[in-house]
Amino acid sequence: MNQYNFNVLTWEEFEEFTKDLLSAEMDVVFQSFANGPDGGIDLRYSSGGDARDIVVQCKRYKNVPSLMSNLAKERAKLDTMNPKPKRYILTVSLDISEAKVNEIAALFSPYLLSADDIITPKQLNTMLSRHQSVERRHYKLWLASSNVLRTILSSRVVNYTSLIQESIESTLTLYSPTPSFGEAMSALKENGFIVIAGEPGVGKTTLAQVMSFYLLGDKDFDELIALPQDINDALEMMSSNPEKKQLFLFDDFLGSNYLDYKLSRREDSVFKSLIENIGHLKKNKALIMTTREYILHQAQQSTEVFKDQEFLDAEYIINLSKYDATTKARILYNHLASSDIPDKHLEYFVSERVYRDVINHRNYSPRLIGAINKQKLWQGRTPEAFSDMVIDLFENPWTLYEDVYVNKIDEKERNVMLVMMSIGKEIRFDYLHRAVVSFDETIDETQLGRSIDILENTFLKTSKDGSGHIVVDVLNPTIYDFVTHYHRNHFHSLQKLIESALYLNQLTHTFVIDKDNLSYEVRSSLSGYDPILLDESSAVVFKDKVLRDWRKLAWIGSRAVPDDFDIFDSLSRLLDSSIEIEEVKLDLSKKLLEDLEKSAIPTRDVQSALNIFDYYFEPEDISETVATHFVESITTSFVDYEDLKAIAEIGWSRDMKGVMSDMIIDEMSARSDHLDILDEEIRQRLSDDQDEQSIKEEMEETLAYFGLGDIFIDEIFVRWSEPPEDYDGSSFYSKDDDEFESHRDSESDIDVTIDNIFESLLSK
Repeated sequence: MNQYNFNVLTWEEFEEFTKDLLSAEMDVVFQSFANGPDGGIDLRYSSGGDARDIVVQCKRYKNVPSLMSNLAKERAKLDTMNPKPKRYILTVSLDISEAKVNEIAALFSPYLLSADDIITPKQLNTMLSRHQSVERRHYKLWLASSNVLRTILSSRVVNYTSLIQESIESTLTLYSPTPSFGEAMSALKENGFIVIAGEPGVGKTTLAQVMSFYLLGDKDFDELIALPQDINDALEMMSSNPEKKQLFLFDDFLGSNYLDYKLSRREDSVFKSLIENIGHLKKNKALIMTTREYILHQAQQSTEVFKDQEFLDAEYIINLSKYDATTKARILYNHLASSDIPDKHLEYFVSERVYRDVINHRNYSPRLIGAINKQKLWQGRTPEAFSDMVIDLFENPWTLYEDVYVNKIDEKERNVMLVMMSIGKEIRFDYLHRAVVSFDETIDETQLGRSIDILENTFLKTSKDGSGHIVVDVLNPTIYDFVTHYHRNHFHSLQKLIESALYLNQLTHTFVIDKDNLSYEVRSSLSGYDPILLDESSAVVFKDKVLRDWRKLAWIGSRAVPDDFDIFDSLSRLLDSSIEIEEVKLDLSKKLLEDLEKSAIPTRDVQSALNIFDYYFEPEDISETVATHFVESITTSFVDYEDLKAIAEIGWSRDMKGVMSDMIIDEMSARSDHLDILDEEIRQRLSDDQDEQSIKEEMEETLAYFGLGDIFIDEIFVRWSEPPEDYDGSSFYSKDDDEFESHRDSESDIDVTIDNIFESLLSK
């Protein structure tokens, strides 16, 4: 009979396991409930209604004192429970003495019918021997059982030094079952081999190891062979006996320097033969391979075997974006629960809910989580400093990228990344190509496609827009941070990048001239990295580029293609970067005056237009014609409350600008468009449950500018409060918002689930 270590399961896994096992053993269906305060009930069997025929509590603890302390609290819950349970069962994950069993039985009298309803590991093992389906369903527990470990360890192992009990148990303790396991196993059974690829640090090797443990433990294979990096030896290690059950593990099978050391023609042939032999003999042969995805894409550029459909069908990409928050939480929990982190550090980590920041972090990855333990981030630090250090690790994961960026991709790929850094957002492939070839004319469209294939899923990702065009973006925002950090002092390349820029984004996204600039501070605080501060010679290049080309530079907008935009848009975007260059200011103001002398300039951004006009022009510079045309630009362009608020707050009251403010009021008073916008804004705030007084206070300045007061809000409030004649008592939310309500409840449930997962750390 197998002997199990039930503490290899998390508390939630132990509860789910108990539910499955007791349901099978007692031939009834136990219910489990949403995570949160359980009122003394983990599982329940009810014959009908709210009856509590059987109530089960599941306790996963590593030491008896902690268990006993918790049970004293559970006893109090039973006294207040209504209706009372007819039978109470307690399952525990650790062995306890007969004396402790009797003590617990006395504590829970009269709810425990007998001491036999205290189910310890010995009883759980006995039950499991009768229910193999439950055993297999919880494969993580099954793999850590004594018999399965013996089977794995007795397998013939070649070139695999990590197959020792301590290493297996450590891997399983940290491992959190994810959808990847079942999906990868299905792919392996379908094809006979699998290529597990993904970003650095997503868990490729761990998944391959757990799959190997499972296949050995299930006696599907008798032999595990870790293939050497020299692929020429691989065929020699495969037995020609079709009945010999061999499992091959080829970790990092393309190596870390594939770009420099591509497969020779003979190696290509050997690898093809290896795949073919696995296919012919897949009844008793299987091959698990792992590689970083950017290397796989490099290989597919130059090696025919990797382009075959059979090979492509066997690819399995680990995609962290498919992991939900609960899965990510369990991965983090497992690492923390198995660590030596002091209790006071864990208490702070949990009480301040630092785990939420980690789980939701843009740079979340199992490798970074593993680094918490490997680097022992708690040593020599206070609990507060430890939590800060954990977040800092995720804020600055550059070490995961640097080796690949410097040593594993070539200059063409780095040039593509440099251009992407300057654009700072997703962009359609054809428009990216124009910018790339402007910077590096040796990268034609075919080469750009190859480079993107190599960079995809390590630095870049691609998608298709509604018209089927390929859109390119960085894999996650920290890539921008890393590339900016790496190229910060490469001023020769930066100057070339500035000179070759085709899009205004390339000048405004990354560069600043003055460290004291407000833009520098704002962008630093928002993005977690400092924009590139140009040196003196680079600033000159920047100035010349702006003066020469600012009117013809396109802007890559929200649709990943160049947007139509006006002179105010352009000047606003240049303002932060070029404010310190007096020649630029004088030249741009001169051109803007020339345009306004000719006609009004409709704008999509009233606030930017007002700010630009206020910044560039002194009252004495403004002619009557310029004033008339600018007022027309503003009064024909506003579309929402924010535009009206910007007009009211500009603060023009004297000189020519004061005259223009009066002109704006007169022009708008002749129309009612702004009244409709104000009406809609007030109604929306009332719908959002904002009280009438706070609306008056927040909108006072804007309403006063347009000659309106509290009475305007009062009248709207009266109309809004009176239901229509056919009102049936329902509301906007109760009628059509079921989907939102469900989503909101779901989000709340997820938070509760995650909070409960980590609160159990405090009694681990």
